[in-house]
Amino acid sequence: MFVRICPQIKLCFLWHFKIYSSRNYVYLSPETNEFNEYYIMKRIKKNSFVFLWIIPFFCVWGCSENPEIEPDPPEVKLSADKTSIKANNKDETIFTVTVDGEEITSSVIITQSGNTIPVEGMHFSTDSAASYTFYATYHDIQSNEITIDAIEIDILLTVDKQSIKANNKDIVTFSITADEEDVTPYATIIQAEVANSMIVDAEFHTRTPGTYTFYAVYEGKKSNEVEIDASAVILSLSVDKTTILANNSDKVTITVMADDENVTSDAMIILRSNKGEELLESPEFLTDEVSSYTFYAIYDNKKSNEIRVEATYVELTFLRSYCIIEITSNTCPNCPLMTEELKKKQQSLPGRIHLIAMHPFGSYCYSELAGALAATANNFADRANTLPPPPPVAMIDLFEAVNLYPTTTGKRLDDALDRVTRAREWASLTGMAIQSQVTNNVINFTVNFKTNKTGAYRFFAFIVEDGVVHRQILSDRTVDSNYIHNNVGTYQLAGDPFVGVNLGTIETGHEVTRNFSIRTDDFDMGKDRPQVNLANCRIVGYTFRTNDGANYFVDNVTTCPVNGSVRYLYEK
Repeated sequence: MFVRICPQIKLCFLWHFKIYSSRNYVYLSPETNEFNEYYIMKRIKKNSFVFLWIIPFFCVWGCSENPEIEPDPPEVKLSADKTSIKANNKDETIFTVTVDGEEITSSVIITQSGNTIPVEGMHFSTDSAASYTFYATYHDIQSNEITIDAIEIDILLTVDKQSIKANNKDIVTFSITADEEDVTPYATIIQAEVANSMIVDAEFHTRTPGTYTFYAVYEGKKSNEVEIDASAVILSLSVDKTTILANNSDKVTITVMADDENVTSDAMIILRSNKGEELLESPEFLTDEVSSYTFYAIYDNKKSNEIRVEATYVELTFLRSYCIIEITSNTCPNCPLMTEELKKKQQSLPGRIHLIAMHPFGSYCYSELAGALAATANNFADRANTLPPPPPVAMIDLFEAVNLYPTTTGKRLDDALDRVTRAREWASLTGMAIQSQVTNNVINFTVNFKTNKTGAYRFFAFIVEDGVVHRQILSDRTVDSNYIHNNVGTYQLAGDPFVGVNLGTIETGHEVTRNFSIRTDDFDMGKDRPQVNLANCRIVGYTFRTNDGANYFVDNVTTCPVNGSVRYLYEK
């Protein structure tokens, strides 16, 4: 059986053995001076008490249980690829854990100091700026601690310009960066002056002058503030001339500028005159009325300066027209011949001859088209009796009459027109503009009058109907049942058609406006008169003037549909 001997005992024996068995020591007998084994043993025995004390001590010291030596614990080390990150919840640090120099990923727990919840995975990011301390644990062995600094991100709001025009067109564009990263699409831009005001599409424009403050918010963090100065737009109106001739041809051209930008086409140009204010349809103005006119513009709720333009007098050359009253009847076989001659004259003088066909009803003709104007037609016929005998008769401007001649009617019409023109001093002194509308069988129309010569003037008007299909006796004594009658006198203003309605004095270069109404229901059309179609009706209006203050004659005439208008007409 193997007996374990303590190393200390071995050492002790070896030591004694070295002492007593060394060749350096010679133990001789004192008597013989020779080596004596007995003497050696005697010496050992003599000193054995020393061994009796030493050996137990060594046995206790040396032979006590000698446990196995515990190995040193492994070294757990925590490190990170960077110790400074941006607090933007995107930038992150990645941890590394080594055990005795060997990288491991399993059985490792990384914990933030002061927080019992472990870090998920081997990385860390945050949106809160602070210093964070971490340590790793591996099999209950804790690593060193490391500190990660999360630095506040820098939200920077910038603009492409800090000054704009308050014209709602000049635009400032915003940009937002987070530590030099463009985050404009993800940030919110706030106007500081308005609660809960967010800027759309990172752009700002305004019509209101002032200073505006903005800031951006990204990831819950606020940027710097920037100020935008919106300066007032100077709106100015100018004209190419301040005096024009009141001839309806000379014109003034208006320009509207917003600072250096031409905004004429987008601005509202207002005209102020003695009639009030009105919006111009174009940036050009002309007139035939002598007066002062003031202009100003409105653009983006801003008003421009005002400019006055003077329209000075110039003699107006109104279109010279003639009013011809045709005394006719559907029972007159020769009347269609006169009608044809008048039609030819109209075609030769376009726009200058306006016809009114009056159908008398009496001793010499019984026109079924007389309608409500039979009495008026008879008066015209009676007046014609003082001239050539009716019918048919053409009365030119109630001044000259021409009856039918088989071969010379056209020539006689020309001579009569010439005599009338010379009697009226070759020109018409008045012009008319009419606007008409039918409402509930009432014909309402407004007439504006102008003159080249201050004086007293009068006005009268008939309503004539075109396209009236009614029988007509022809020159060969046959009857045309589908004959078309035009210019048939149908309604009239109240009053005397030979003197008209008094307009009072009209001054040169000024305009006079009068309103008239004709109630069609007030007229008895008779049983034989075909029903009136207002869609085919026109107003034929004429002015009177006098040379002696007592006798009046027609000065000018114009026409327009009962639902329509006509402007002043001038000689070209």
